[in-house]
Amino acid sequence: MNTRLKMFIGLTVVLLTTLAFIGHMGRNATLFAGSDQFIYLPIVTKDADLTITSVEITQASQKVNNSVPLVANRNTVVRVFAEAPVGGAINNVVVRLTAVRGGSTIGTLNSAPTTIPVDATRDNFNSSVNFELPAGWLTGNVSLTATVDPDNTVHERNEGNNAITQAMNFNDVPDLQVIIVPINYTHTGPTAPGFYPAQSVDYISDWIMRAYPIDNIQITIRSPYNFTGNLQDGNYWVNNQGTGLLDRMYQLKLGDGYPEDTPVVYYALVPISNGPSQWFFSGIAGIGWIGYRESVGLNLGNNDDTGKLAGHEIGHNMNRRHAPCGGPGGVDPSYPYVGASIGEYGLDIPNGAFWSPATAVDIMSYCEPAWISDYTYIGIYNDQRANGFAAMNSTAVDSMVVSAGLNADGSVTLAPSYAFTSYPSTRAVSDYRVELLDENGDVLVSQPMQLREAEEEEVSARALTAVLPLPTRAAATLRIVQGDEVVASRSLNNTAAFGPQTATAVREGDAITLNWGLVDTPVIVRYSADGGQSWTALGVGVTDGAFTVDATTLPDGDNGLFEIILGNTGSKVVLTAVMP
Repeated sequence: MNTRLKMFIGLTVVLLTTLAFIGHMGRNATLFAGSDQFIYLPIVTKDADLTITSVEITQASQKVNNSVPLVANRNTVVRVFAEAPVGGAINNVVVRLTAVRGGSTIGTLNSAPTTIPVDATRDNFNSSVNFELPAGWLTGNVSLTATVDPDNTVHERNEGNNAITQAMNFNDVPDLQVIIVPINYTHTGPTAPGFYPAQSVDYISDWIMRAYPIDNIQITIRSPYNFTGNLQDGNYWVNNQGTGLLDRMYQLKLGDGYPEDTPVVYYALVPISNGPSQWFFSGIAGIGWIGYRESVGLNLGNNDDTGKLAGHEIGHNMNRRHAPCGGPGGVDPSYPYVGASIGEYGLDIPNGAFWSPATAVDIMSYCEPAWISDYTYIGIYNDQRANGFAAMNSTAVDSMVVSAGLNADGSVTLAPSYAFTSYPSTRAVSDYRVELLDENGDVLVSQPMQLREAEEEEVSARALTAVLPLPTRAAATLRIVQGDEVVASRSLNNTAAFGPQTATAVREGDAITLNWGLVDTPVIVRYSADGGQSWTALGVGVTDGAFTVDATTLPDGDNGLFEIILGNTGSKVVLTAVMP
């Protein structure tokens, strides 16, 4: 045999033996090639096989098949399930994400070198390789490819299973608009009665943004509203006379000039403490109309409790009923998971909290710890997509706002009605109608009514509401009809019944007292700083013939116009007073 060939074979045997030895030593071995240099050798792993089994793209909750819709411009995490099922776990492996939109690559992300386990599971967040996607990837239709060991540094028996591609469709969802109504609350109940001043703070948006399928929430903090009562009693939250705090939020929204069906949420924020005094320790903490965007909740402090409570009540506003764990009736019969489990793994991206369906329950339940299920997430997504884009009607007309309580025995109790410029209802989901009749009993106008429901622990209510255009001549009777049966009626006052009435405004320091003298006539008191172009309701259902307001709480200055809208009239009857 040729001497040179023998030397070549000998060197080859030595090299292969050395490489085999290095392979047993691990991945970071080096081979001396002399006294002053090193030769770095590729990693050799006997019978290795890296694979990607799946990717999961989550913004708060996701199913294994990625069927929970994605929201454009919302924080997004991709879990890459990379495994080394043959030969054992492999260290120092890179995973790469590549994003393509419209045929063009928009970016790549590389993980830090990491250990690829034998088995990556959904219940162990740290067993997947996790990426938070950059903002530029979070719109439109994006094709995402995840690749393990993209530079082929690991010798494998099969390189064909190292990549997987998943479509990402990011959907536009309108901003959630919430007007927080701080409540100046005078508590008349037995526990620590007294005055609890309004707290003009936003403690709700942080949790809602982390959990809800939205990319933005618009919070407006309204001027405070005064409410007196005992919120330890459910009748002060909502009742069939239309005087509960939730009832007031409906009336207040309309009094402020919003349409009945506006996508804006009116959220009353009720203080529970004033210095060392605290009236609330347990009991009813909030309530909201199901499918209609007014709700009430307590300010439980600058923590997740206040935000989760708002998330529960605003969830009702977005057509969510209770999940089956604790609390009252009104349970959603379609809720898919036993014990109100969240059903799928959840992720609170900003806080890095990982939620397991084995322990976490849905926000629409009464149990803890609470996150959002995929079922509730999709329901809120669909509601906001369907209703959040709704625009204000283009034309306001002289209208009558009618509300009534629907009692357990089927009887109907009329609340005061008010006539002012507003937007007639565009949505009705009941077999009840409201009608205005003239003095001869002829129907002047007829319109379907909305049926509202609210239910929380210790309190439930059903109400009928409508905004209908005023007829061209004054109405004498208001009635509610179900089928052919009149279930409630009221005679309406005309202008002459009040005689010549005026309103005065007297100022002492910051206190402005309005007086119009019609005791026991329910009124809405409003204020405008721009000559009547926009209004802020200050009081609803006021029956004292007088009303005092703190000038420092009036919006946009204190040189405006007061309006007193008389209730239970057959036409629009309004008294005015100028700021003193």
